[in-house]
Amino acid sequence: MSFHQSSGALHYATQFAVLYCSIMKRCFFLFLFSLVAFLSGCSLIFNDETTSDNNDTRDGNPPDASDPAGANENGGASDPTGGDDTNEPPDGTDTNTPPPEPTTETYLIAYSHDDVEQNVSDGAMDLYGVELDIAPDFWVGLRYDIGNIPQNATIDSAFLSFRRRSDTTATTNATISIQNSVSPADFTASVNNLSERDLLSTSVPWNNIESWNQDDLYMSPNIKTLIQPLVSFSNWSASSSIVIIVKTTLGYRSSRSFNSSQDGVPNHGPTLTITYTENE
Repeated sequence: MSFHQSSGALHYATQFAVLYCSIMKRCFFLFLFSLVAFLSGCSLIFNDETTSDNNDTRDGNPPDASDPAGANENGGASDPTGGDDTNEPPDGTDTNTPPPEPTTETYLIAYSHDDVEQNVSDGAMDLYGVELDIAPDFWVGLRYDIGNIPQNATIDSAFLSFRRRSDTTATTNATISIQNSVSPADFTASVNNLSERDLLSTSVPWNNIESWNQDDLYMSPNIKTLIQPLVSFSNWSASSSIVIIVKTTLGYRSSRSFNSSQDGVPNHGPTLTITYTENE
């Protein structure tokens, strides 16, 4: 082979080697790039699965397989709808406010002229007697300041209590009524001061009153149906008062009044005990 032929063969071999190395270099870098991309993808998938497992088991319990949407975000029982538990507020506070508790108040006769009698036959008023005669010949008037009861409160119960002044056992029937006003006028000595007052049509019968022994306390029937309408009046306020009137059709009972004293202690007039529940 001549010198020129040998040089030409060497030139072509050199070019081929350079081209081959260039191709192999590109293939090597392409392989490295593909390998890095593959490893990065595997790392992301592994991290997502680990985070999901941690969320499902952060309360120490495995996820509920029966929950098509997975356990709820609080780690509690699964929500069959696949949503959050909307019954619980986001801040975790309890929205189930307990209902108001009933309140019981006992009201006393405030002044000597707040428990009175009217003679039925001539309308004469007795404002300062030491006893109240529950008898057909007399009407008994009682005034109480009960404006501290909130307007529209529910009256759960209401009872009058009388302290017996002397023993009586005769069969006795009476009726308890209430004046149709939340700001009734004071009792005065004017004739028929009780009988001329406008009363609610509702009344409570008090029949077959038990025998009374001296200085014991005796309770009326529940008169909440008399007080409830007044507390529900639109003009009921903190200054409201009520007037209760007792009319007797048969028999006789004698009760102590504000002006009556026992063992030196004054004011044994009838009391009014009311249990009510404030409405929100």
